[in-house]
Amino acid sequence: IGFWKVPIYWDPTQISNGLLQSSLVSVWNVERFIQILVNGVFLLCVPYLVYRIITRKMTTQDKIINGLSVVILIASVFQALADYGENPRYGFPFEPLIFIIVCLTLSKALIELKVALRKKNPV
Repeated sequence: IGFWKVPIYWDPTQISNGLLQSSLVSVWNVERFIQILVNGVFLLCVPYLVYRIITRKMTTQDKIINGLSVVILIASVFQALADYGENPRYGFPFEPLIFIIVCLTLSKALIELKVALRKKNPV
């Protein structure tokens, strides 16, 4: 679980300017919320990606997304095994990939939903 948390590695109390400190903390709180949300959506997307592997011929984009997802999941498991605990700092390099995968997967799912709805209810 710790791999998916979004840690803070700086000490806001070290910033002497109160306005700057509160502004940075506010921005960090919003960013952290978004990143935790994206990580949760990524974990929820994995069953969808497995479903696509089982039921459909995959496009090149699907293969890339699935490959990156597998790398991220394996890295999180190996990190937990090697560290004997939770250390989210090893997840940092994967954050941009997780964000991209979530965006691509959700856009693809929405397109498929629109196509399915059009087939069900032709205009």
